[in-house]
Amino acid sequence: MSKLGVDALTRLRSTFGSKVSSQVVQDVLCELLENASCEIKSYTDAVYLNYFENGISILLAPDTGYRPGTLDTSVDYDRLTVQSVDLYNATTENSSNKQRYSPFSHLPLAIPKVDGASFLVSASSTGKDFVDAFGEPPRKGGGDGPSSGSIGIWLEWPNVGIMVEFEARGPQAWEKGKDMRWKVITLFTPN
Repeated sequence: MSKLGVDALTRLRSTFGSKVSSQVVQDVLCELLENASCEIKSYTDAVYLNYFENGISILLAPDTGYRPGTLDTSVDYDRLTVQSVDLYNATTENSSNKQRYSPFSHLPLAIPKVDGASFLVSASSTGKDFVDAFGEPPRKGGGDGPSSGSIGIWLEWPNVGIMVEFEARGPQAWEKGKDMRWKVITLFTPN
């Protein structure tokens, strides 16, 4: 178990809505990302901080009226706040540049359930495990089309603040998905 252990979710969510330069964000990054290199991907509507070796990607949203440049040197980080965090399981390839994310090392991750208990997410948690823990998701998609070119299935529980992606795709993706291990968990502020 990592030094953060089951508190990783709480620590990560404590950064939501904070500026990257804030003390809370800097403290969490230091706890999670020892000696990590960061690849910055800047777009006009978002900036991503990708820590491939640590299995984590942080989405920064611009303040109202601010549009980041597409070059990371033109980004004003004081006008960006942490919006969400992606955690990766197993070795996951980033399709934009074929770089691979290592697995997120701070598992198990304790995700609170509506009944007050927690679901402990491990590297081997499957689609069935998530549905057993949180019930049928109000939002889901993906998996359609041929196995090449389609996206894997995803399940989202807005009230819990998670979206989970699985590798299952193509014909019978939903039948296979229940037994697939999670690929990416996106953490966001619950509704």
